[in-house]
Amino acid sequence: MGVGDPARSKLEFIYQEVLGDVGDLVKRLEVVLAKQQEIERARASERPAEALERAAAAAASRARGDLERAADHARRSLVATLNEFAAIGREADKNRWRLYALCGGLSLGSGMLAGATIVLAHLAGFW
Repeated sequence: MGVGDPARSKLEFIYQEVLGDVGDLVKRLEVVLAKQQEIERARASERPAEALERAAAAAASRARGDLERAADHARRSLVATLNEFAAIGREADKNRWRLYALCGGLSLGSGMLAGATIVLAHLAGFW
């Protein structure tokens, strides 16, 4: 490999290109780090009360949404349960009237049977 070797000059050219690219990357990294430090300083200068207030407002908003969803679910469940109870009540009301009719019929039938027994017993001379 001589001094004027084309392979060596190509290698030096690639080395210079890589060094240039690395230099560009270092500059970009410095810009990004500077912006990050600027953002951190801005956050550090922010008042803790404001940050706490913002966090509390966000938490309250989430809690309000959760409570509204829970209340809506409870309301729908309560309405469904009340509808079931109403249906059971209507069925019980129908059965109540059926039971009244049955009891009335049995009372009438037993009264008639008792009356017939008394009449027959009187006619047969047992009374």
